[in-house]
Amino acid sequence: MKRVISAALLVMMMSAGHAAAATKTTVTKAPTVKAAPPAPPPVPMTLDQVRAAAAAGDPGAQAELGRVYYNGLGTEIDHATAFDWYAKAATGNSLKAQLQVADMYRTGDGVAQDMDQARQWYEKAAAQGSATAQYALGKIYDGGQGVPVDEKAALLWFARAAARGLADAQYNLAVMYDQGQGTRVNYVQAAAWYEKAADQGIADAQYNLGMMFASGQGVIHDDKASVYWLYAAAKQGQPSAQYDLGLAYLNGKGVPRDEAKAYEWLVLAAKKNDPDAQFYVAQLCNDGRGTTRDQTQAYAWATLASRQGQTAAADYVAVADQTLTPEQKAQAVSLTASLMRN
Repeated sequence: MKRVISAALLVMMMSAGHAAAATKTTVTKAPTVKAAPPAPPPVPMTLDQVRAAAAAGDPGAQAELGRVYYNGLGTEIDHATAFDWYAKAATGNSLKAQLQVADMYRTGDGVAQDMDQARQWYEKAAAQGSATAQYALGKIYDGGQGVPVDEKAALLWFARAAARGLADAQYNLAVMYDQGQGTRVNYVQAAAWYEKAADQGIADAQYNLGMMFASGQGVIHDDKASVYWLYAAAKQGQPSAQYDLGLAYLNGKGVPRDEAKAYEWLVLAAKKNDPDAQFYVAQLCNDGRGTTRDQTQAYAWATLASRQGQTAAADYVAVADQTLTPEQKAQAVSLTASLMRN
């Protein structure tokens, strides 16, 4: 059955449709707001203006005048006068000046050395959130500089500075967890803080983290990760990392075995006077592994290692003394002296 629509209803529907079609929603765009032009940089004050502002008690100007005298900027270098102005600014709560006053008291620069005063000014700067001051306090308590050694206090200050991202503090905090100083040994925490410091380029942190991956202490054992961090540290000249990276290549641990690369890294460590590296280099030279066979070189490196108490190297030298020709010995002695100079 079809539905019937009356004529009147049809007219009403059509009228409503036309009305709806005629009505449009108007969207008004917000006016474009132009960004304010950047403020012009402040005009640098002349030295006379800095002096006037400092004399009037402006801590910022006092700190700047301290910097002027400290570095001899437009005047003669005068650390004693610099200290006086830094001290005025520090009293006015200038963080930069508080750090400088603390450093000058610590080193006796421009003022008589006074570790108690240094500590007090570091504490004022630390209270303002200075990671540098917090780290300095950690070093003071860790080393007993003007105070009894207090590892718990050192741990506290290192932790505060580390939380603010200071790489040296992160490394020192990791060492304390690693060695159980001021707290229980916690290898997981040690590894976590080593990694933060390593990410910021601290070579010793990179080395220690590499060794933790090698041993599985605080992290899952991972030879490839170990080599990654050893390489990062070795590139920065860390001798222990160069030695252990050399061994990794020699033994094919975490990397494909490569005696030439092993020799390269071990030589770098040997030149930094590592006796074990020196004896490894001696063995590689003697056997012609990773380098050209050279018994003179082997004797020279073994001699250097034996002088540092490397017993296996001493045994090698004793045997070589019986087998090398006088000419080879003379060359080896000359080479040993050359290696010691370099």
